[in-house]
Amino acid sequence: MIVTTPARRAATHGVGPEGDGPRWQSLAGRAMLRSECESIEHWALDAHQALPLTPDHGVDEALVVLSGSVTVEGDDAAGVTAGAGGCVLLPHGTGGLVRAGGDGAAFISVRVLPDHISRALPPRLPQLAP
Repeated sequence: MIVTTPARRAATHGVGPEGDGPRWQSLAGRAMLRSECESIEHWALDAHQALPLTPDHGVDEALVVLSGSVTVEGDDAAGVTAGAGGCVLLPHGTGGLVRAGGDGAAFISVRVLPDHISRALPPRLPQLAP
C-alpha cells in the first residue's frame, strides 16, 4: 500500500526547478533488490503535467497507471494512452514525455536492466538458509 498524506509529503521529491514538478517516492532501489530491477517508484502528476523521458537512462521501463491517465508523446511510443489499471512499456532508448490527463495521474514506474545487459550478468542463485 502506498499512502501519501500531508505528513508523508515531506518524503516525496519534486522534479521542477522549485521542487514543484511531478512528485515521486522511491519504493525500492537496486541495492535493496536481488534482481536486475533498477528501481520501483511512485509518481504523481497534476493535470496535464509532463515528465520527460530520458533515452540515456539505460533501462526498460513499465508505467503502471494507478489513477487518472497518461499519454506517452514522442519517439517510438507517440500517442499511447493508458488509464487506471493500464500499463505502458517503454524500451531502453525511448525519449519524449509522459503527460497526465485532465484529472492528473498517479503511476508506478518499474525500471529494469535491458535484456542484452541481463543476459551478460552471471546467474543469480537464491540464498538458502543454513
